[in-house]
Amino acid sequence: MVAMTDFVYCPSVTFEDTNLVGNVYFANFVRWENECRNDWLKATAFDLYDELFRGTKRLVVSELALKFHDPTGARLGNAIEVDMTVASLENGSCHATFEMRRRAEPGSTAVASILATGHQRFAVIDCDAEVVAHTAGADSKEPCGPAYLFEFPIPLDACRRDSRISALDLIRWQGKCRERFLADHSASMLQSVAIGSLALHTSQVSLALLDDVRIVPSDSIRLEMRMTELKSRLTVQFDYYLINGDGERSAVKRIATGMQVLCCKRLNNERILRACVFPPDMLHALRRFTESDRLISCIDVLFAHQAGGAASGSAPVQRVVNHVRG
Repeated sequence: MVAMTDFVYCPSVTFEDTNLVGNVYFANFVRWENECRNDWLKATAFDLYDELFRGTKRLVVSELALKFHDPTGARLGNAIEVDMTVASLENGSCHATFEMRRRAEPGSTAVASILATGHQRFAVIDCDAEVVAHTAGADSKEPCGPAYLFEFPIPLDACRRDSRISALDLIRWQGKCRERFLADHSASMLQSVAIGSLALHTSQVSLALLDDVRIVPSDSIRLEMRMTELKSRLTVQFDYYLINGDGERSAVKRIATGMQVLCCKRLNNERILRACVFPPDMLHALRRFTESDRLISCIDVLFAHQAGGAASGSAPVQRVVNHVRG
């Protein structure tokens, strides 16, 4: 690969990119990173890109992270720029950083707004090579404590010719897991999200690959979701397990770990989404999936505010933040 200081890609925002509240779904920012990265490969290392195209080599993303900066998000009609900078490049392995911006309208004096920043670590390797991608930021210890479990067979659209799961699929499954959690434990919040009175916003997302394994369509994935922090935002950890499809339920392997930071927003009388406390049934469910006495106490404080008729605005959120910091 040939190093390039800067590369810009301009995706189009489509209807399919947006969610119920009209913002671009968080996983699509990772897709834009991938599209930018692939265009960079095509422009700077066409022979390598051609080998990826023909399937003689494959690309492994071992780590990615994304932080969202603009609370309004990207929306339909926005002009988007994805700026990729190669931070390091050695022996076919690359660390690239990304900045995603909403461009100002033509003729406007406004400056471009930064929507998100992130990074990826990836390598291009021989198709049959085995890689154990233990990353510096990944926790190799097996997680413990209560977790929400979400298990499903690997869908056919995730079974590629290199027999590996893509990082984008792993990120998307985080969203599916949290949505199934709401369906199982916080149906009222899911209904509020569906009608647009509440929104669940992602402010950070990350993924670390622990093992580069082959898959077959008969395999299954199990996600374990645990609450790890609750201040003005909620932090949850995801651990991914591959379950072999040979009927041996003991053949389970942890292959990746990830994280999301989330906040809840409510539509006010001015039709503006403002930060609010998570609904009581969601808090009650989250309480079951942590062993931390501090987090349980934090949730109990939120319950007390809600039971006392506290307004669902930013004030209760700030009081909880002060309680946790205290």
